[in-house]
Amino acid sequence: MSAPLVAACPHCGSQYKVNSSAAGRQTTCQNCNKRFTISGRRNKRLDAMPEDPFESSSGSDDSFDGDNAGDNAGDNWFELAPGRSSVFKARSPLAKKKKKKKRPPEPPPPVADEQPKKKKRRKQQSKKKDGARNFILPAIIGLVCVGTIGGFLAAPIMESRGGSMEPPKNYVIYTDKANQHFKLQQPEDWAVEFGRPGAPTPWAEFTEGSARVRIKASILASVLGDVLAIGGVPDDAPDEIKPASQIHVFMHGRFADDYDDYEEGPMEVVRTRMGDSRLSNFTATGDWGAKLKGIRLTAMGRDFQYTVICDCAEADWEVCEAVFRHVALSLSH
Repeated sequence: MSAPLVAACPHCGSQYKVNSSAAGRQTTCQNCNKRFTISGRRNKRLDAMPEDPFESSSGSDDSFDGDNAGDNAGDNWFELAPGRSSVFKARSPLAKKKKKKKRPPEPPPPVADEQPKKKKRRKQQSKKKDGARNFILPAIIGLVCVGTIGGFLAAPIMESRGGSMEPPKNYVIYTDKANQHFKLQQPEDWAVEFGRPGAPTPWAEFTEGSARVRIKASILASVLGDVLAIGGVPDDAPDEIKPASQIHVFMHGRFADDYDDYEEGPMEVVRTRMGDSRLSNFTATGDWGAKLKGIRLTAMGRDFQYTVICDCAEADWEVCEAVFRHVALSLSH
């Protein structure tokens, strides 16, 4: 039995297995319907396949035709049986099986929420509770801050309004801490501030509640008083031309600038251990719009002219007036 040959269509590449006796004959490709000559090329891979003798169905014609039963002829081998025009399809050992791609499993459909309204309601209630809890702490902190700030602000306001003063239980001697230029009696329990050693002029301040007593010294007013006293002033001269009275009027403007709505009453002649002095009551408006009452005393010392100015809330005036006069009239060298 002759070895099989491979008949390959030069036009489309379709391949057929034929007997060696068909070499050199003409045939029509069953795939592209074009004529081609069967070559004598031999394929060793076909030697192991069973052979069928090639016999043309038409002895007078040098060509043969066969049916290509495959869709993709390039991937298949065909045998032409003698005396038959049909083609039997044989699977090529080189053909690869096409594997079907497996589709990934579809995710299960979401489970429908049987109670969406209840779930939504619970979520809203949870948010409300969280919001309420988040509001409580800032609210508490805010109240504490407001209370603290309000306390700091209210304290000076209430103090400036007065009404809680009590007379001092005792008085003590205060001596100028800087250079011992002056002395006076101060309420024992009142807070004290004073000028340090080396200050150009001595001063001191005493405070309690709405009440305040200040002692200030002035060199200029002292020199002015000495100038006015040159040549002497008769004892029977009008009071307004005496040095103490003129200095008291001169210092009015300086201390009136420390207050709002400052109004001063008539000048009163008083006696201190520094000699003839002058004293006036006054009214004014202080911090936070509080109504104030007080006294201003002018005294002429050896080295300085001294002013004692006292003020307190109008509500404390009944208690403080006697205290102010006691402290002012106790002024001495």
